[in-house]
Amino acid sequence: MKLTHKLIAGLALSSVMAFGAMAGDGKHKHRHGGSKIERMTEHLDLTQEQQVSIAALLKEYRAGMRMLPKGMSSDDVPPPPSRKKMKEKMKEKMAQHKAERLAKLKDLLGASAFDESTVRDKLAERAQKHSDYKVNQMKMQHAIYQQLDSDQQDKYLAMLSKKDQRKGKRMHHKHEKRMRTAH
Repeated sequence: MKLTHKLIAGLALSSVMAFGAMAGDGKHKHRHGGSKIERMTEHLDLTQEQQVSIAALLKEYRAGMRMLPKGMSSDDVPPPPSRKKMKEKMKEKMAQHKAERLAKLKDLLGASAFDESTVRDKLAERAQKHSDYKVNQMKMQHAIYQQLDSDQQDKYLAMLSKKDQRKGKRMHHKHEKRMRTAH
């Protein structure tokens, strides 16, 4: 009987330890494991000074790259426990935005005459938002690149190139999937 209790206790303890190891430190992790600065440190062999400097750059530029509701800054992002509520609110706002877009589309298509200027204005607005996002992204990449030595700069360019290739593949697969479902 004592052996059985020891086995059960050992299994329970190992299960708890394994679960604890999987849970990690509770910090948000990116899809590929680790934060962006951790991955960059690993791939680029960043010094402690570079890590601090680049982490500050990422925080600074992240504020301009986030898609947050109007009037909300990145400093207003709630801590992890209330992120679920924020996510639900964002889903509601997205659904509302989608309904508004569909109503505008219906009005545009239902009009007796095609309003080309309105369509062009909307397309220009979307293009401007996309351009602003890309400019901010390039500013961040430039600032990071300037913090690196020549070997790290080469590795960083390779990282960005690999990221673009993966993104291209994802976009290609998304397009193929849409084409299959459209037919």
